[in-house]
Amino acid sequence: MYIAVDIGGTNTRVASFKNLHKESLIKIEKFPTNNQYSDAIIEITERIKKLSHNDQIEGIGISMCAAVDSELGKITIRPYHLPNWTYKEIVKNIKKYFPTTEIRIKNDAECGALAEMEYGATAEVNRLYFLIIGTGIGGAFVDRTHKPLYVLQTEVGYMIIDKNDHTFTGKETSGSFYSFSAGKFIELRYNIKLADIKKDDKLWDI
Repeated sequence: MYIAVDIGGTNTRVASFKNLHKESLIKIEKFPTNNQYSDAIIEITERIKKLSHNDQIEGIGISMCAAVDSELGKITIRPYHLPNWTYKEIVKNIKKYFPTTEIRIKNDAECGALAEMEYGATAEVNRLYFLIIGTGIGGAFVDRTHKPLYVLQTEVGYMIIDKNDHTFTGKETSGSFYSFSAGKFIELRYNIKLADIKKDDKLWDI
C-alpha cells in the first residue's frame, strides 16, 4: 500500500493506493488544512493510520503548497496561507509515526507536473510547464529529455501583472499574478466567496 498526502492552503487530502499504477486508488479523505502545524501533523498521521488499516505502508508521498527542500524534507520559504508551517521538517515529523516507511516530499506544482507526464494527457510530451491555480498559484517545468529527469519548481505567482495595481499595498503579492487569480485573493479583491460566483460571471475573464 502507498499513501499520498496533498497539503493545500485551504484543504488537505490523504489517499490510499494499492500500488503505483494509475487505477489503484482505494480511498481519499479531505479535511481543512490546519495552520497550527503540530495539530496538522497529528491529524494527517491519524488519517494515514485510518486509511492503511494497519497494513504495511510501502511509501508516503507528500505534495506541499510551498517551496521545499526534497533532500532535507522541509519547507524552505514561508507558505503565504500557512505562516506557522515556515521551515518545518515535515518528513522528519511524520516519520516519527512511521519509522520504517520511506517518505518523500515535493512542491505541489512539481508533483502535479510529474503526475501529468506519467499518467495524464501529456504522457507523450518531452517538455511540460505545469500551472496550478488554487488557494495560491504555483508552477513547475519538467524535461524528460534531460538525464536525470529535470524538474524545476517556479514561484510564478509572484510575477507582476499590473505594477499600478495597489489593491494589496504592503503585501509582497501586490500587482502579481497571485493577487489577480489565486482563490483567496479573488475573494478578498471582489468581496465574494468563490462558491458564490456563477459559471458565466465575467469575473472569470480576469
